Parts: sequence; C-alpha cells; structure tokens
Amino acid sequence: MGAPVRGRCDDGRDPTGVPTVANPDLVRRIVVPAPSEADVTAALRMPDWMQRQTWAGLGDMMSGVQIIAILDQNTRPEHSTRNGQID
Repeated sequence: MGAPVRGRCDDGRDPTGVPTVANPDLVRRIVVPAPSEADVTAALRMPDWMQRQTWAGLGDMMSGVQIIAILDQNTRPEHSTRNGQID
C-alpha cells in the first residue's frame, strides 16, 4: 500500500474527499437530512401502483391481495384494522 496522504485542501477537506472532524461546519453542510415520513410514503406510491397494475393483468387468476401489517407500537390504527383483510 502507498503512504497515507497528508495535508488538507484549501476549504478544510481531507484530500481523499472524506470530511474531517476538525471542520464540523463542513460535515454539517455535507450530511443530508433523513427524508420525512411523508417523503417516504410518496416515494412508495409509484411502486405500489405498478405492482397493482401487474396484479390486475392476471385477471381471474388472482382473487385478491391479503393485507399483512406489522403489528407493533409504530403501527397506525388504520393499518392494524386492515391486517388480514383481502383487497
């Protein structure tokens, strides 16, 4: 292996591109916040719609889809009531 790279870029970054702890302001600007629950829900609508379109193409071969919810403290009440139902 080669020798470790020493020194810093003019803007405080490590030359390898990894932010250093010595410059926490730079790290705060680089870190992207986690998406909100609404963002995640919206991002899942298209795959769900595409899956349902595929199922619709099966016609009479498929009678329905059973809803299976993970029942824990984070489950929304409206989701827990749908658990086990067939759409």
